[in-house]
This record gives sequence, structure tokens and C-alpha cells, in this order.
Amino acid sequence: MNIKIRPICGVAVLLSVIFLIFISPAKSASQPSDSKLVEILAFEYPPFIKGDGTGIGERIVTAALQPQGYTVKFLYYPHKRAVINFRDGEGQLHIGIRKSFSEQEIDGEKISYFRRVFVYLKKQYPDFQMKTLDDLKGKRIGVTLGSSQADELKDAGLTLDESTIPENNMKKLYAGRTDVFYTPDLTALSMIDKLFPGQFSEFGIVEYKRDSADLIVRKNSPGENILQSYRTGLKMIIESGTYHRILEDFYGAGRVPDSAKVTSSEIR
Repeated sequence: MNIKIRPICGVAVLLSVIFLIFISPAKSASQPSDSKLVEILAFEYPPFIKGDGTGIGERIVTAALQPQGYTVKFLYYPHKRAVINFRDGEGQLHIGIRKSFSEQEIDGEKISYFRRVFVYLKKQYPDFQMKTLDDLKGKRIGVTLGSSQADELKDAGLTLDESTIPENNMKKLYAGRTDVFYTPDLTALSMIDKLFPGQFSEFGIVEYKRDSADLIVRKNSPGENILQSYRTGLKMIIESGTYHRILEDFYGAGRVPDSAKVTSSEIR
């Protein structure tokens, strides 16, 4: 009996060794032993944050931090929950808008700029004009729940219709349930392309203001060192052209507006 079992045991041991040889390099390749894990809180807002690592903000932050020795992990929550959880100490960094926090509690660095726009249907408002927020009084404005700009619109006496995701806002606009949709420019373009391909000419877009998305850190926290590494990495990918190529993937080749780009001279 013993003579018959020994070869089987030997084969089992050999297979185990081979299995470990093959699995070990795969593990170390996906997360090198000298790589430092950084957890970044975010909320889905396509195409800037897609929720799968492929949005503009996700790609820029990852491209800047990976060469600095960091493995990036994004933790996605609804907008308000992401802000609350970060303020309560979860994660080291947060992708978002500085206005979501008081300046006394955070520091940050820009990821990219975007334009805040109002979207409308030309057939509904063929002569639509907007110079100030007062021009929107009496209209129903679609905004995404938790928008950092919602308070500004409310303070101006405007009527808001909040939806949990931008896609629902665009559907309401097209169905005539709202009059305009307030959103970042690329979000408007991506939603029109996704929901109403070939119908872009039916929509009008009016620019309201320029703003920035930032990588945010709590003051006096270990995340401040990571933010400094991000600044170093951001300068590198701007100078190498990687930053511009990422933006081109969303705006189109040769169509990235200068107003969307962060320059090396701006980075602290």
C-alpha cells in the first residue's frame, strides 16, 4: 500500500510547487511589494468619474500617482456620502470640488478644468438666452443631487429638480419635464451622445462659468505627503504629453480647449 501511495504524494507536492511558482509572480505584478496603497473617495459623474477607473479624473490621478510608487484604489459613493465619509476620516484623498468643504479643513491640487453649462432643447426655446441667473427664473432646472452648485441656484430663487444621476436629468429634459439641465460640459456631451446619438443639433448649450475638479486631502493628515507626490507626478505627465492625450480621449484629437488644461506653472 505504501509503495503505491508515495508516487501520488510526490506528484501532488510537485503540482503544488508548480502552482505556487506560477501564482506568485501574478500576485506581485498586480501589487508590487514596494507599492503603497492609497484609497481615494469619489462619486460617479461620467465622463469625469465613471466608477470603473476609466474616467478623466480617475485616469489622470492614477497616471500621476503610479510612477510615484502608489497603487490607487477608488471607493465610490453617492456624492453627499463621499463627502461625509471623507470628512469623517475614510480614505486618504477625495476627487471632487473644493467648495464641498471649508477651506480650513482641506488642501488640494487641480486635476482639470471644466465649464459649467446650461443645456436646453432648441425646439422648446429657439431664442434661449442667458446672461445672468435671473434669466432662468420661472424655469425648472435639472441638477444632480448633491451638486456643489445647487445652493447657489437656490439662493438665486431658482426652481430645482434634483435627480440622483446626470442621465436621469437628461431624460427629463428631453421629455419636457424640466426646462434646462445644469451640468459640466463633458457630462452634457457624453449624455447626449449616449442617450440621443445623432441628435446633438437638437440641443443648445450655454456656458455659465469655469470651474475645476481637484484631488483633495484633509489638512494635517498623512494624505498630505501623497498629495505632494501627486503634484510631482502631475507635472511629469503634463510635460510628457500623457495628460493631454488623456483629455484628447474625451474631447477628441485636436479639440481639447486650453481652458480645460492644467499647466505645470499652476502646480504648487
